[in-house]
Amino acid sequence: MQKHYKIALYIIGIYTMFTFDARAATIMLLASSIYILYTQRVLKIKYGIYIVIFLAVGYNFYNYLVASDMGGKLLMLSEDTLSEDSSTMARLVALDIFFDSSWRDLLCGVRDKEAIFNSYGIIAIENSFIDLTLTYGLITSFSFFILYTKELNNMMIGTLEKKYRYLVITTFILVGMACTALTEYFVWLSFITFFYGFFPYNKSQY
Repeated sequence: MQKHYKIALYIIGIYTMFTFDARAATIMLLASSIYILYTQRVLKIKYGIYIVIFLAVGYNFYNYLVASDMGGKLLMLSEDTLSEDSSTMARLVALDIFFDSSWRDLLCGVRDKEAIFNSYGIIAIENSFIDLTLTYGLITSFSFFILYTKELNNMMIGTLEKKYRYLVITTFILVGMACTALTEYFVWLSFITFFYGFFPYNKSQY
């Protein structure tokens, strides 16, 4: 694909991310993009003028997002908004539940998660790993994530360099851990489907 098409699609993608109000996904996308541009030697001193222009445009775009509802919770972070944000508080409560749990509950899981959620005033736990741990125990949860991530890595061998494989998998895991997404099998299947559907492949000469 030609560079100007890639740039246009990327800009559309970044713009679209802000419409979903997904903080973890947006932050990880921006961080991953900077890493990729750096490793591909796009970010150089001689391109400083372009970076300055990008920052200037980005600053104005940021002000536009803050003035609108599109930026959502990501661009309205303060002590007051965090305390009133049920999504953020649910993620913090997830850590409280984890560290308040006994070793027996962590190793074996609990019988009634809903009772625990009710005692903390939440309806769900916004952390895939902790949710799986409370359901099946630490050993099963660790095994689940290790085996699945290993298979995702094996699936991408021969298509992406190691550093990019690790970047894609790490981004997927971190974003998925910020909610309960990775407790659902269809999220992992979606990753596999998108990989085979959109990643580069070798054409047969026959």
